[in-house]
Amino acid sequence: MSNLTCIPTTSYYGTPEFLSRTVHMITAVSFPIHILGLFIIFFKTPKTMDSVKWYILHLHVWIMIYDNSLGFLTIPFLLFPRLSGYTLGFLSYFGVNEFFMAVLVLLAVINVLLSNLSIFENRYFIICAFPPKPTWEKIRKPWLAAHYIFAVILFIPMAFSLPDQEKTKQKVLETLPCVSDYVHQAKIFTLAEDYTYTVGVLSTLLAFGLMEATIFCTHLEVYIIKNLKSKRISKTTLKLQIKFLVALVIQMVVPSLMLVIPLAYSAVVIIYEYYNQAYMNVVIVITTTHGLFSTLIMIFVHQPYRMALVRMFCSKFSRKDRIESDSRFQPNGAAFTVAT
Repeated sequence: MSNLTCIPTTSYYGTPEFLSRTVHMITAVSFPIHILGLFIIFFKTPKTMDSVKWYILHLHVWIMIYDNSLGFLTIPFLLFPRLSGYTLGFLSYFGVNEFFMAVLVLLAVINVLLSNLSIFENRYFIICAFPPKPTWEKIRKPWLAAHYIFAVILFIPMAFSLPDQEKTKQKVLETLPCVSDYVHQAKIFTLAEDYTYTVGVLSTLLAFGLMEATIFCTHLEVYIIKNLKSKRISKTTLKLQIKFLVALVIQMVVPSLMLVIPLAYSAVVIIYEYYNQAYMNVVIVITTTHGLFSTLIMIFVHQPYRMALVRMFCSKFSRKDRIESDSRFQPNGAAFTVAT
């Protein structure tokens, strides 16, 4: 503990006011955009995207839940490198249990990641032809359900191993001597004193999910390349398959940077025992932009959604253009039912 570097809060960026106001502004901008994305998915998804429509909707709903749980309901003021902090959000005014709020945010982000995984599995199942496909068809839903069940179960040990909050608060304040006076007055909650289980199980879940997504993407790529060489599927269909897969990857990867950057910073401060509240607040602000970027990218990388947005807001978009645009999204073969 003596090696901890504690940077005193001397700027506005390290205050609860900066975090709360900035996050509220981001939420005010992102919420109507989320609703727009929800409307477009529900009513503007072409029939050729039916096989993936509900997966995209499921992902978008969890993104909305995560965004609002982090940026409105809780707004965590984190005291990393300790797994401690207090909340500034809506739920804190009603005395909601801090552990419940922590689980709400963590479970929401886990479900965002699992929703991404389910989309890649759906593409793998729909597009690829492989010998054990009948067997996979029987177990794919239990396989996915097991992920969601595990995501809930992993919090049970945390609930039974919560430290004594009064004693832990004193320890946190002793190890972070440079914190401002208002932190001493706050109701500090510590998820765990020992990082081993909490960080370990969340890291394992993340790594395992990334491995599974990589496997699905690799199989998709290999299958598409084989079909391109064998010419068993038309070039048009293959082009559409590749185009949609690239759009999905962009939709998943780019907004994920808004999660990867905070995760990387959190790992660094825990490893090197470094406390800087201004940096931590900026990290939370970056994280709350995930849903905003995710929704905007979803709309603009998928051509049907992009064109639907143009039709909604641009009165000069002629009927002739709409007919030509719609004609691009007709089925081009049994092996492919989605186009962008």
